[in-house]
Amino acid sequence: MQQTFQQNRQRSKRLRDFVSGQPDNTGGPLPEQTPDTERAAHELAEKVRAEFFATLAEAPKGADGILAKRTEDWTEKEVETLTGSDQAMLAGHPEFERTNDRLTEWHKLFYGTGPAETDATGRMVPPSYKVPPRPNETAARDPRGRSAQQGVMGVGRQVARMAEKEHWSGAVDSLQSGINLLNTAAPAGRTPDLQNLKRDGEFGPKTKGALFRSVARLGPDSVGEAVGLARFKDHVAKARLGEIKPTGSLAQAADEAFSPLLLPTGKFDENDRRPKPWGYGIQSMLNDMGKDKDSDWQAIKEDGWIGPKTELAFQSLLPQVEDDDLVGTLYHHLGFIG
Repeated sequence: MQQTFQQNRQRSKRLRDFVSGQPDNTGGPLPEQTPDTERAAHELAEKVRAEFFATLAEAPKGADGILAKRTEDWTEKEVETLTGSDQAMLAGHPEFERTNDRLTEWHKLFYGTGPAETDATGRMVPPSYKVPPRPNETAARDPRGRSAQQGVMGVGRQVARMAEKEHWSGAVDSLQSGINLLNTAAPAGRTPDLQNLKRDGEFGPKTKGALFRSVARLGPDSVGEAVGLARFKDHVAKARLGEIKPTGSLAQAADEAFSPLLLPTGKFDENDRRPKPWGYGIQSMLNDMGKDKDSDWQAIKEDGWIGPKTELAFQSLLPQVEDDDLVGTLYHHLGFIG
């Protein structure tokens, strides 16, 4: 299923790029342009979407699946499986230390932390449980006790809405970037505690495992928020490099980053002047950072509409701040991640 999804995703992107006139960099011949090309692209995109959700519906197996669960929910059999895994056995594995810390935590929870017991002759006796572990395996849960699987599907719907606005590679790249952002930007104790993912736009086993574990540790809301913020951070980087038009792009970038999460609005409408939830946050962030960086900063109206004045304020502030600082401040003004 995973391989089929990847193959069809690549075909879908090439068809969509062909229909929209985008250059093709994947190699190989493009389909001959016909009146049916757009319909074929749409049908293949729907197939990719179905395969993506079918892949999400299968929880990770083995160590990845166990590590997505709370330590106190592990069964004795799961501990045995994890103890023999690469994560626990290979000292060079990026998750070696964290995995063994959790195994130690499990043993302390159920065997206690007291000294080893001895018999009448002074010989040590096999340890016994102070508290019995779970007899049967359970599904991964998020911090509020909800099904992590359901939360993963929710984040998946957000990714799918992003893919509708561009293509699957870009949407999956935003997912990978968002999970990485949680590792570096979330408050202490609120990170997924994972190895950073390679941003390649491929929804492979590592990305799937990281998504499940992030949702289980932090909840789907925090993961979804990070995906939107990571997408917005990409816009900031492009604006700094001059890769996008200087005006009129901020509103669209914010809409594409946050509407799939907060207020699914369909296609961006540049004539829509209604206030948006993310508009208030961006304007508040600009005023907050602007007054700290510039004593002559002229505060903009915080009305939720990202218009020319908000765009101008963004362009004015950009040379004075780092990308991480800007996005980090936006976290707080949007009320995201803890």
